[in-house]
Amino acid sequence: MERFLTAPMLGAVLIAACAACATSPYEGSSAGSSARFSADADAASARADVGIFYNSLAPYGVWFWDADYGWAWTPSGLPPDWRPYTDGEWIFTDAGWCWQSDQVWGWAPFHYGRWSFRPARGWVWVPAAVWAPAWVAWRSGGGWVGWAPLPPQVGWRAGIGLETGGFDLDAGIEPYWWSFCDDAHFVGGRLRARIATLPRNVTLIRQTRSVTNLVIVDNRVVDSGLGVGGIERAMHKPVTRYRIVEMPGPGTRPQPPRGGVVRVYRPDVPDTRSQSPPERPSQAPSRPAAAAVVPGAIVPGAVRSGTVPPRNVPTATPQTPPPPPARDIPADIRRRQERERHDLGVRQQKQLRALEERHLRELAQPPTNASAQALREQHAAERRALEEQAARERELLGARHEAQQAQAARDAAAAAARGAAKGGKGRRAKGATPVDPSRPRDGSKR
Repeated sequence: MERFLTAPMLGAVLIAACAACATSPYEGSSAGSSARFSADADAASARADVGIFYNSLAPYGVWFWDADYGWAWTPSGLPPDWRPYTDGEWIFTDAGWCWQSDQVWGWAPFHYGRWSFRPARGWVWVPAAVWAPAWVAWRSGGGWVGWAPLPPQVGWRAGIGLETGGFDLDAGIEPYWWSFCDDAHFVGGRLRARIATLPRNVTLIRQTRSVTNLVIVDNRVVDSGLGVGGIERAMHKPVTRYRIVEMPGPGTRPQPPRGGVVRVYRPDVPDTRSQSPPERPSQAPSRPAAAAVVPGAIVPGAVRSGTVPPRNVPTATPQTPPPPPARDIPADIRRRQERERHDLGVRQQKQLRALEERHLRELAQPPTNASAQALREQHAAERRALEEQAARERELLGARHEAQQAQAARDAAAAAARGAAKGGKGRRAKGATPVDPSRPRDGSKR
């Protein structure tokens, strides 16, 4: 069974070891052979460095300890309304629908592990070891296709497939996790621009049905839930098929599919149950200037060559200290935060106006088979969804700002301490003129 980072097991390894009890080594690698993703732990290929997730993702976000899931990672620099599997495109491959991310770090969080939403942090990624073309739930029907990231409660067992453990994909995945697009525009770049506005999710969920179906085919993980035939009929043209082949590293930029081939970086993640902690983790990247840091968070640059990863990992979620008074916030941070609050307010007002205009159009020309009462209830549900989403975004932005302010206060205190220490050393270096022991203390001459 696929395992996620949990407190006792993973406190002994580097943050990004991301242990799992089933590995899925990549077997086909050349451009001339089909890519095969093994779900058999006994067919293990060369092991990847246990710090591969940490070292690769550290420049783009923050590692932290989650009380429920253990080590988790959250991306930095994304807007409050961002959600997984929205910046990129879906391509159809020999492993089913595969997510092609626009983010350079997308090789890991969209193909390993699961996602969850935390009000004070936003979307967080919980690492796991098995590769898949995408770890998502699917819905389809009424001319629409929807997808949502699978939560950590959903596991994977080699030889069996998805294990929900009683988790109901229909009821357990919140409406705001979903993204919907009409069938005719599902394939192609710039998908985010074609995704339905989030308040519509509560309506589209009722108009679609679950078609999630991740399976094992020829010893590889295949996403066979969403059929390609319906998409082709809606598009009135065939969907391009791609063959997955391996590339040796993640690269410095996303690799677009071409020539009937999509190249993926799929390193093998070791089963750390049978491994002792490494003596020397890999050299970690330098800390990105934009990443917000909270006490107890694992930040880029926190692990250096020659250090030993912690064995006693705290199990409590670190608390962010109260922000400093507004007068103590650096001017550049204050201006940026004011601009972000303004931009969020403008965007939310724009979404509200767009929703109201669509409701007016639907009232003027009601959809087929929709009663006036049903339409009023639908509109009320969509307005509530918009209000709830706006509240989540404001809470998340506020939490980010508090973290940034707290970090600024810590940086200022550290700079002041360094200045005081430097000043003390300077005074000691100058010192007083040595006293001649033969000279009388009253200043008289002998």
